[in-house]
Amino acid sequence: MRKFVLASSVAVLLATVAGAGPSAQTSTSGKTAASAPATPKALSATGKIVGFDNATKTLTLSTAKGEEKFVLGSSARLQEGAKTITTANLSGLAGYQAKVRYTASGSNKSAESVMVSGGARAKSSK
Repeated sequence: MRKFVLASSVAVLLATVAGAGPSAQTSTSGKTAASAPATPKALSATGKIVGFDNATKTLTLSTAKGEEKFVLGSSARLQEGAKTITTANLSGLAGYQAKVRYTASGSNKSAESVMVSGGARAKSSK
């Protein structure tokens, strides 16, 4: 009697694991891949500020890859050294070095922070 109960239990266990295992894995991985939204990557770029268009809130930076444009959102943090600045200050900082942290989604680059450092070399006097 014990052998029959043990054999039945093993058979039920194997049927459950074998039947549910692969289908559960397929549906779980299928749902994960299908439901995962495309998350934008956090990136950074360093270069000289070419200009800032206050109307479109677009910062243009000259980098090793060429000119790159970044749209500043309302929550973007702007700093010149330790000092917090506003978008109105960016127009006067052409030629200054800057590091932009941004997210890219397709061809759109949204700046999360802009760190301006050092004076413009063209403005230095000897």
